[in-house]
Amino acid sequence: MKILNIALTGIALVGLTACSSGNVVSRAMTSPNALLSEGYTLQTPSYNITAVNVTVPPELIATEDNGYKPNADIVWHGDPYGDRRAQVAAIFKDAMRQGVSGIRGQRKVIMSIEVARFHALTPRARYTVGGNHDIHFVIRILDATTGVELEPARMVETDLNALGGVEALAAERQGLTQKVRITAHLAQLIQTEMASARPVPS
Repeated sequence: MKILNIALTGIALVGLTACSSGNVVSRAMTSPNALLSEGYTLQTPSYNITAVNVTVPPELIATEDNGYKPNADIVWHGDPYGDRRAQVAAIFKDAMRQGVSGIRGQRKVIMSIEVARFHALTPRARYTVGGNHDIHFVIRILDATTGVELEPARMVETDLNALGGVEALAAERQGLTQKVRITAHLAQLIQTEMASARPVPS
């Protein structure tokens, strides 16, 4: 699935489009065609998400490099200096909980998120040229009672237009920080993901 939405046209629109401006690619870790040939069917399951677990693997490399595009898995300067993995996990937990808060289907499940990449802007890029927030993560859905995985894990890759220069400063004055915009984007993204048809066991 690939969703292309209208890019920002000005600061006045930032608040309205903060959660929808970006590209999203979602794909099962196993080929959908292979899954369908093995008896899976396209469905939109009815879930009641009772918990969200977020993992940021310790092998992901975080950096404090202030270059334009550091070579690392985690680039995050939107919180005070500290444990960047914990900060990224907190962003995901907040966003996922917001996004699934209205999902009240039949089967109780746990959503497991594994972060693979979280590339926001460094201060140097943010206050000059801008760019894109580049975020990758894996979604797994588990039965809340047994812990059995209910559908194939899928990788989601998304990018969000990242404001730069005077636009970034103007957005911050309105409270639209990197964290606010990324959280809103991820919250809407997970709503879309959970509402989409995908291969699940028959």
